[in-house]
Amino acid sequence: LKNDYVTNNLSESFNHWVGELRSNPILTLVDGLRAKLICRLQKRKENSSKLSGILVPNSMKELNNIKEESRRCHLLVAREHGFEVQDQNINYI
Repeated sequence: LKNDYVTNNLSESFNHWVGELRSNPILTLVDGLRAKLICRLQKRKENSSKLSGILVPNSMKELNNIKEESRRCHLLVAREHGFEVQDQNINYI
């Protein structure tokens, strides 16, 4: 089953990330996980501070692609708060 595969892959990824901490007593394990999470969050914060826009680059690319594709759409106003969008032969209400 696909769900079992995803679950197994997730647990394998977690176990790999935890690494040698798994063999420690529970309190040492939890403290080690806390330290790993803090380091990971710090790296993400450092990377995000280098960005200049309000969106991450991948999201900005996706929005630009959608904007370019929307140029071929036509807007039809149906009523005051309703409209229809035509994209080639497809209508969206």
